[in-house]
Amino acid sequence: MSETSAVSQKRTGSRSPSYPDLDLSEAIARASQLWDREKQNEAPVNTILEHWGFQPNSGTGMRAIAALGLIDN
Repeated sequence: MSETSAVSQKRTGSRSPSYPDLDLSEAIARASQLWDREKQNEAPVNTILEHWGFQPNSGTGMRAIAALGLIDN
């Protein structure tokens, strides 16, 4: 048995998905909700989460924000 096949047999866990947390239609809906509330204004993260019905610092909400690319450094 080759070394690479031995390594591949040891891996039993699955990887995280390599795609955004939201599908396109949900991302568009979330962006539309945000536009309806804030227009062109910047908003704090917790305000965005509140608009979308999430608790402050919600993990699911933070993944939605990340999927839409709303954080600007």
